[in-house]
Amino acid sequence: MPKITSTGHKGVKHSQKTKIDISQKIKALWKDENFRKKMILRFKGRNYNNIKNKFPKGHIPWIKGKSKYGWIICNGCGKEFYVSRQKKIYCTHKCYTKNHIVWNKGKSFLANELNPNWRGGIGKLPYSYDFTDKLKEDIRKRDDYACQNCKMTEEEHLIVYGRKLHIHHIDYNKQNCQKENLISLCVSCNFRANYNREYWKKHYLNFLYAIPIFSVEEK
Repeated sequence: MPKITSTGHKGVKHSQKTKIDISQKIKALWKDENFRKKMILRFKGRNYNNIKNKFPKGHIPWIKGKSKYGWIICNGCGKEFYVSRQKKIYCTHKCYTKNHIVWNKGKSFLANELNPNWRGGIGKLPYSYDFTDKLKEDIRKRDDYACQNCKMTEEEHLIVYGRKLHIHHIDYNKQNCQKENLISLCVSCNFRANYNREYWKKHYLNFLYAIPIFSVEEK
């Protein structure tokens, strides 16, 4: 029986005459009954035509009949946009973040101690959890939206510093969030209050207690 030999020259381009010779030799080999039986035994079970399909007969692929691309309406802004094969319902990431509702938003089952990542409420340290945006806004409203040292208004503060007035802890204890211990200051005055603390503590205590302190509800 003829023996198949390989030159082992990978990547070598054969001439047309060589290709014809190789083809004729292979055809002659497969005409030999013994060679054919040997090859069938060697590759038995590898004939992919005899392998049964892993899907049952009549199985309908999930993507059959579905469009891979086209124009759809954005769920956020209602604008029509072109989508490719990916499954998208928002036109841009900005539209997604603006309109997408997080699955656990407002859910209390993962709040505070119930959350596996809870570390005892140290996320706002050194400030207290009572030092909220609402409390800060109440203090600014009580102080007529002005720095209580230099009298810079919040409107001027936004123009100069690009942010709202700071809320200063008079006794420098950031855990003490009583309204009597908080005062509205501009960036410059709040920075200055970090030096010679005893002086500024007495100064702002005298300033606050020299005038009646009203809550926002009483104003």
